Amino acid sequence: GANASAPAASPSPSPSSAARGVLAHDVAAYNQALEDCARLGEWERALAVLDDLCVKSDLSPEAASYAWCISACLEAASSKMSREGADPGNAAVTERALALLDEMRRRGLVDGENTPKGDAAYVAALRCCIESGNWERALQYHNDWVPACSRPHPPPVIWPVLFDACDTGGRWQAALSLVDDMARYEMDGVAGDQLMAMGYTRAMALCASVGQWGEVDALLRRMKEKRLSLTREVMVFALRSAARRNDANDALLILGKMKRASVEHRQTMYQAHAKAQSQAEMEAEAAAEAAAEGGLCPPREGAGSW
Repeated sequence: GANASAPAASPSPSPSSAARGVLAHDVAAYNQALEDCARLGEWERALAVLDDLCVKSDLSPEAASYAWCISACLEAASSKMSREGADPGNAAVTERALALLDEMRRRGLVDGENTPKGDAAYVAALRCCIESGNWERALQYHNDWVPACSRPHPPPVIWPVLFDACDTGGRWQAALSLVDDMARYEMDGVAGDQLMAMGYTRAMALCASVGQWGEVDALLRRMKEKRLSLTREVMVFALRSAARRNDANDALLILGKMKRASVEHRQTMYQAHAKAQSQAEMEAEAAAEAAAEGGLCPPREGAGSW
């Protein structure tokens, strides 16, 4: 599962019955019971413990209370998915996790000093959607939830999860929309640039996997316009795209850039051109190999974008 596995110790007593007894006046003890439920994937039991805390006690739940309860839903969905595959019954777990996140937000437990626990709960709820085979629900919920929050932008940790949802469903269009969403939030600094580069790379990988090479080229152009760091993975996509366009000049420029950046490119080159069929593609491969061996050949003046 997504959380730590249960220890191989003797079975513990029911967290819900314990919470109704000696733990009834201690929020920390309720949270410990909820953590136990999360480790075991006992989501229904976790709901009972949270109900005891919210309704039957004179205590108020904390951000950790909801975060552990949502984690219990995630653990249950993950375990069930790995054992039985997609199951319509998982939809109930998913919707309960999202409802808990909504309740958490209404109580003001996702922002301020509660931000770390709020972010963890947000990630767990969306991963619950993905693990239960309901990746579309993750994207839909994100679009609905963000406007309801007071933050200037979604938590950085959520973006990889959203791209995971796109990957699961093969939704390259949704991945492109996520890149546009990220750009609108104008995240500054090195961390912001790294996050944007991650988004472009994830979208690029998904587009390449479904043969949308025009979109790959468009993403590459946008990355260069924004002066984002071009990682080894991005350069691989650029090289593969140049090969598909039969553009030997661009291939040489890209290989030179990779060489100057001390990036190993020889294996990448062979992989990128492994399926080359036309004479022009084979010529591009030969020229690129010569450039890799003897240094970058000067590109023809005014040609190429690298």
